[in-house]
Amino acid sequence: RDPKVVAYTEARANGICERCDEPAPFHRPDETPFLEVHHIVPLATGGSDEVSNTAALCPNCHRELHHGANASAHQETLRKKMSDAEVRTDASH
Repeated sequence: RDPKVVAYTEARANGICERCDEPAPFHRPDETPFLEVHHIVPLATGGSDEVSNTAALCPNCHRELHHGANASAHQETLRKKMSDAEVRTDASH
């Protein structure tokens, strides 16, 4: 996992989970918000390690996307949300 992708994704989120829109649940010792970078299309299934394939998530959302009963539906909702956000970001530049 590219540390630059992780850093960009965390900075883009600005301390807010990109799924539930809630603040990170706590801060690391260096005072940065604790969010986990999630690959929307998993690397193991051919997903890219690029910012367009990532979301910064709180630990609860991250675990739900991997282990929840409705994980695939939530994953698809997140993919669409991040895709829509990327389009809005591109349009503003």
